[in-house]
Amino acid sequence: MTSINFHSLLLFSAVLRLFLIIYGEWQDAHMEVRYTDVDYLVFSDAASLMASGKSPYKRSTYRYSPLIAFLLMPNSIIHRSWGKFLFSASDLLVGWFINTILKLRGVPENLCTYSIMVIYYKLQFGMDLLSI
Repeated sequence: MTSINFHSLLLFSAVLRLFLIIYGEWQDAHMEVRYTDVDYLVFSDAASLMASGKSPYKRSTYRYSPLIAFLLMPNSIIHRSWGKFLFSASDLLVGWFINTILKLRGVPENLCTYSIMVIYYKLQFGMDLLSI
C-alpha cells in the first residue's frame, strides 16, 4: 500500500478546497440550487453591516459572534468569497495543529496522516465521524 505524507495531504486538501470554492461560485451563478449555504449569506450580510459601522445584529437571523462578521468584512471589500478562503485556511490550520500535537505525543507518522485524512474528510464534507 502506498503511503502519503502529511505535506502531500495538505497540498491536496488545499487544491480540493480551491476547486470546490471555484465550482461553488459557478454553481451559484448558473444553477437554481445554490452551492453556498444560507448561513454564509447571513455572515456576509452581517459583515457588510459591520463594515458600514452598524451592528451585525441588525441582520435578522444573525445570531453568531460579532467576531465572525468582523473577520468576513473583506467579503464586501475584496471579494464575496473571502470568507470561504478564510474558512478553508482555518480547516487546513486545524489539520496542521492536530498533526503537530499527535507527533509530540509520539503517534506514528502514518497514523497521524490517516487521522488527519479523517478530520479533513469530516471538515470538507460535513460527515458525522460516527457514520464513517
